[in-house]
Amino acid sequence: MNDAQALLLNDLTILENMLDELPEYLQSDATRWPLQYGSPPMTIGGCLMRIQRLGKLFEQIPVLDQQRYHQAVDAYHAALEENVVRFEKRVHQELRARLSEWSICLRELHHDGVRYANKVDTRVVIAEMMWVMEKRPYQLQPQTKKEIQALDNNLKNRWSPGEFVWDAVWQPAYAAETYWWLYGMPAAIAVP
Repeated sequence: MNDAQALLLNDLTILENMLDELPEYLQSDATRWPLQYGSPPMTIGGCLMRIQRLGKLFEQIPVLDQQRYHQAVDAYHAALEENVVRFEKRVHQELRARLSEWSICLRELHHDGVRYANKVDTRVVIAEMMWVMEKRPYQLQPQTKKEIQALDNNLKNRWSPGEFVWDAVWQPAYAAETYWWLYGMPAAIAVP
């Protein structure tokens, strides 16, 4: 197994751990839910990010582990079958929290140069949640769209296009046209 496959399998394991907790998480009011497996905290956005990117990178997952991905996606859909309204409510709660987090991150980047690559996953997660909320049976709150557009416009005004900021294994999952914020840095902290 190579390093890229190891990263993919680690991401798949994190997704599985999150989905094990998803039904209980949906019934709670917690935005982030600690996991016992040494994984990052459970969030809906974290699940959606992993489902999307592992789906785009499916052919790179070792053949013997590809069924695990299908089972994870099935578990995600099964958890939502009885919880459509609760899922929508929870996504909107998380979107509000993530928008606040991203806004603070962008302000801190401007003032003290916090490493952008370590913080931009917040914007990716926001995108994944917004795309899900724009599909039936869900509804994306218009204010959410306005807020992210304002934050994106602010970021674009000081944007310096460049290389993909994450590990190269993830790049095929994130097209530059759609995920432009993963291809460069704000000019205030652009590295020469």
